[in-house]
Amino acid sequence: MAIGFLFSTSHAETGVAPDVHAQHDGVRLDAYARNGEITFCFNADSDVKIASEYGVEFKVPTDQKRLWNEVMPKLVAGKKPYFDLPVRIVLKTRGAPHEREISMGLGVCVAATYCTPVNFEIAVPAANSAATASPACAN
Repeated sequence: MAIGFLFSTSHAETGVAPDVHAQHDGVRLDAYARNGEITFCFNADSDVKIASEYGVEFKVPTDQKRLWNEVMPKLVAGKKPYFDLPVRIVLKTRGAPHEREISMGLGVCVAATYCTPVNFEIAVPAANSAATASPACAN
């Protein structure tokens, strides 16, 4: 029986604070807004895994779909049971910098005994024009 759930977060860019930080059920999410993209870094507590077969699904409000250079909703999944941590996903944006609302659904497995869905709903501020490098996710 394969139960897939997705994502965890990490502390993304060393020395640079994320634009958004959220934590839920042992999963950490850091989001970094840069010109033309938003980087999402997921990491998890030591006994928590993110199910890659379940994937991470990104959804945005209908009136904000035009702000993304991605087809929404977007599902990012893998072939192995779990993602290697940290998980780094970059989504392309479109148009002038704007605050963007986005929700993410993923599957989280705890101590290899049970899996549960986890949802994040965040508002990412307009791109940080002072920071140009795309962040790397760190443990």
